[in-house]
Amino acid sequence: MASGRYLRRRGSTWFFRFRWPAALAACHVSGELVVSLKTRDYRCALHRARVLRLGLEGLMTRFNPSKTKSEAEGLVRQWIDAALWRQEARLAETDGFAFLQLDEIKNMDLQDAVELDGLMRFGERMFAGEQKAKIARALGPGAPGFDAFEGIVNAVGDAIGVPVDRETADGRFYARMILRGHATLLDEMRETIAGIPKQVQGSVEKPILPTFPFFTYWDEFVATKKSDRKWKRDTAGGAEASPRLFKALIGDLPFSQIDGSVVGRFRLEYLKLPFDHFHSKLWNKLTTKQVLAAVQKLDDGAKAKLRLTSTTSANKHVINFIEYWDHLALHAKIPRGLDNPFRGHFTAKPRGRAARDEHPMWPTELDKPFFTSPVYAGCKSIFRRGIPGDEVHRDALFWVPLFGRTMGVREDEICGRLVGDIEWVDTEIGRLPYLKIRNSKTSSSSRDVPLHDLILQLGFLEHRYYDRQPTEPLFPELIPQGAEPRRSGAFSGRFTEYRKKTKTYRPGVDFRSYRGAVETALRNFPDVNAGWVDELIGHDSPIRRSEGARYTKSIFMMNLKRTIDKVTIDVDLSKLYYMGRQCICAPGSAVNIASYTTLALREMRKKAARRRLSS
Repeated sequence: MASGRYLRRRGSTWFFRFRWPAALAACHVSGELVVSLKTRDYRCALHRARVLRLGLEGLMTRFNPSKTKSEAEGLVRQWIDAALWRQEARLAETDGFAFLQLDEIKNMDLQDAVELDGLMRFGERMFAGEQKAKIARALGPGAPGFDAFEGIVNAVGDAIGVPVDRETADGRFYARMILRGHATLLDEMRETIAGIPKQVQGSVEKPILPTFPFFTYWDEFVATKKSDRKWKRDTAGGAEASPRLFKALIGDLPFSQIDGSVVGRFRLEYLKLPFDHFHSKLWNKLTTKQVLAAVQKLDDGAKAKLRLTSTTSANKHVINFIEYWDHLALHAKIPRGLDNPFRGHFTAKPRGRAARDEHPMWPTELDKPFFTSPVYAGCKSIFRRGIPGDEVHRDALFWVPLFGRTMGVREDEICGRLVGDIEWVDTEIGRLPYLKIRNSKTSSSSRDVPLHDLILQLGFLEHRYYDRQPTEPLFPELIPQGAEPRRSGAFSGRFTEYRKKTKTYRPGVDFRSYRGAVETALRNFPDVNAGWVDELIGHDSPIRRSEGARYTKSIFMMNLKRTIDKVTIDVDLSKLYYMGRQCICAPGSAVNIASYTTLALREMRKKAARRRLSS
């Protein structure tokens, strides 16, 4: 056992040093355990280090369990059964000969072959007791003679995919289990007539399936989701498309006819539809079946250019059906224990390298074209934001991209904030402002993010915070839209339209791309704590919880502030720095906010009028 590397000498005393696993490192300041062995003698210290190491390995095994005893026995039993099956197949091939090959039997007289095989069987049984005793000694204390079975244990470990390294507690556990299985295999192979075990299969009564139409309780399901606050109004509105599409593509089937083949057919037909078939003027006058028929009539060139629905959209409908089926089972509408046929048709999201192209990061080469475009360099007027000029309007289109690019907040997390969501904490360098984010996408998204230095230097507080009521929205010019009224809906369209006008638009790169760029930049800094990055981005992790609990509010916020300020934009925006008096309302800011809001309301009324005329 190589335990010398765990020893460290300080002065004349030996110490035991053990580095904690990465999963536990966040719970310890130094990341390692150092214990005095209270001896000057190296041999004594080495012995005590080995004892401590074995104890810690057992402790780590309890912290990170692999398989249970029954699971390990099941794996070994599978190997035993496979070996017995191979033996039975070989006996069938040689017509009952256990030790002779088929060509050897053919070259010998049959009676001589029978006698030789019988003699070898007798000799094998003669040494059976000695062999079992040797295995018993190898499994005893001190494991004398275990090396004689090392080849068998390693081969079986490779075959069933478990570790057998006897330097670890887990490896010793599997090695002993395999050796016990080897003894069992030898006993069963020596049986003259191996019995066929009785297999009792419980009779399962086939449940009587209900005959009501599958979507009978859909409205009840949606109402339950909304009352439990698991769905917002816009989510419930979007979910209404799921039963409509299923009925259009498959029909209003009774529950008893819903199975995996029906679900697979729905998914296959849905993926043939154009992605905008419901809203596009080209398709919205046709029924779903007519749209499919029209797509089939297109020539190969037109089909190649046609953008079809994505697996992500299909997954949304499948998830709705999975949850609806579970709702029926939970409320005793259908027999319990039925397999949910929709679960097998959910395509898991790509992870790791496969997910890198799902949501592209904001390319750094776009920073200069975008942040030197007319919104920041000067535009013609508030009505002509994409044309260069001399006017700089600090409205939502000016501020929101800066929050995304420097602080990594989500679109709705900044667009929907109130003035009161900016709070302050007293630190050693003075009062520090931060954005309090609550009720975001997930429970782990709730967090406090210090305002970036660039945003402070541009005068955000002076233009949007001071002399305003806490209940006012930070960006009142973003008029709430949608079934679940959100201010981000008003910004998203303007953001995309502006980038197209200024030729800074790239397909797939949207506001969410800012978030990935900020997270990647922070994780690339070698001196940044991973827990602070998780706190700023809103990812749940043990390190984040540990770091948050370790410091007081003021110290922790200072750490976050130093971290977020490491994110930079490689563009000179110094001409836009606020040069007025600090900590008071900027002159004319209230008038500007009111004019931006009035303009937004006017544009909303124009759009509503155009929609009425077109309908």
